[in-house]
Amino acid sequence: MVTGWSADGHAELTGPTGVRWVAARTVVLATGARERSRAARLVPGTRPMGVFTTGELQQWVHREGLPVGRREVIVGAEHVSYSAVLTLRAAGVRPVAMVTDHPRTQTFPFFDSVTRLGLRVPIWTETTVAGIGGRHRVDKVLLRTPQGQVRELAVDTVVFTGDWIPDQELARMAGLAIDGGTNGPACDPDGVTSVDGIFATGNLVHPVETADVAARRSASVGSAAAAWLRRTEHDPTFGGTVRVGAVDPLQWVAPYLVRSGRRSDQPTLLRASSFLDRPRIRVEQDGRLLASHGLRRMVPNRSHRIPSDWHGAVDLSLDPPTDYLAE
Repeated sequence: MVTGWSADGHAELTGPTGVRWVAARTVVLATGARERSRAARLVPGTRPMGVFTTGELQQWVHREGLPVGRREVIVGAEHVSYSAVLTLRAAGVRPVAMVTDHPRTQTFPFFDSVTRLGLRVPIWTETTVAGIGGRHRVDKVLLRTPQGQVRELAVDTVVFTGDWIPDQELARMAGLAIDGGTNGPACDPDGVTSVDGIFATGNLVHPVETADVAARRSASVGSAAAAWLRRTEHDPTFGGTVRVGAVDPLQWVAPYLVRSGRRSDQPTLLRASSFLDRPRIRVEQDGRLLASHGLRRMVPNRSHRIPSDWHGAVDLSLDPPTDYLAE
């Protein structure tokens, strides 16, 4: 795996035979994203066995074939949370409950109905984890109800799902500018970052999308990286950019940078921090309306799309950033 960079930009690779260095004119970072662990979520309590993320759970069950206990609670109610339900079913157990701090689940209604009715897994909304207890293995979880009360639930396994964060350690070590919304590298639709010759793509940029979405959006990044290798000293293809900001209740936008005069055939991805019914998304720059698009709804932990046809109207000479406004 790549474990660092040298002072002159060479990649440090660590493998079975030791450490070696690789020099490349162009680097594409596609390190993906990971779920926040229990420690990253600052959940108090003891540190017993039996606490997983979805990825750890899938490795434990499908690759290692190890038992996971008999009473599980799943924390989260987005797409990957329902994958955790199926993984536990494959291990021969039914979760005691699924909890989410949002007022509703964030997946498709079909998945929600199958889980509630078909698999008989109760889903408790507006409920947060207040603590985990147990000496050697988890034996209880403390849940804070919508009324503010704390109830104790006897479980032996806790699965934290979703709440994605990009694997951006290499990006930070390379000195790339970071988007404060996604926490991934700030880049344009072609994956061009703030450091010459380094590109970023996939769920490192938009945490998190399915593999097919990441693959389709990565095609333009591959083309841009190839164009970078063919460029001349005065090639204007990789000119200046304008930063794009997301205004509350929007959480982030990808791509974070727009290149003036360049159109993109990939949609712009938006993420909201709360449920929005029939929002209108306005794209403005210095008070000038660039685009306006209505959506049926926006759901937290799920990306939504608008066309990127407004990219060509961005004025690079204006200092104020472009903003997304949800009405």
